[in-house]
Amino acid sequence: REVDGVKVRGSDFEVVERAVVEVPVVETAHPVVVRGVEIAEVQTPAQVRGELVHALLQGLAVAAEVGVAAEVQAVRTALPWVFESGRSEVSVALEGGRVGRIDRLVEKDGEVWVIDFKTGEVLTPLPEGYVAQVKAYMAAVRASYPGKAVRGAVVWTAGATLVPVD
Repeated sequence: REVDGVKVRGSDFEVVERAVVEVPVVETAHPVVVRGVEIAEVQTPAQVRGELVHALLQGLAVAAEVGVAAEVQAVRTALPWVFESGRSEVSVALEGGRVGRIDRLVEKDGEVWVIDFKTGEVLTPLPEGYVAQVKAYMAAVRASYPGKAVRGAVVWTAGATLVPVD
């Protein structure tokens, strides 16, 4: 169905903002093309909550309900090594000229970990789309860390659970 001209699935969607941003084509030494992009911001309450959880996991000072803050603290307590060093929201170039954003990139014991946080119900086995996403990030990271083992995982915030992606 459509809501204000934006195609959506489900019944709990609301259009928050819809804008067209014009970006000029930029010539670079690398094979990257930047063009005009349409941005349609459609978020459910679950998506808004997910963004809040991600912001807190990055260490940003944002207001959060007690339950959300407790969920984030449980992840930090269960997996302290994920937060002791490393970087959040790392952009990487993916195949086909796409850009991905790694939630957390951590070097630990000679390995590089690609961590993708997921909120909501813990799903087992991992959905194939999540596995493909983490594997694409891992492939991009390998080029920047030659000779190092690159590992990937999904961290379910609801259960403070790390699920490796092979």
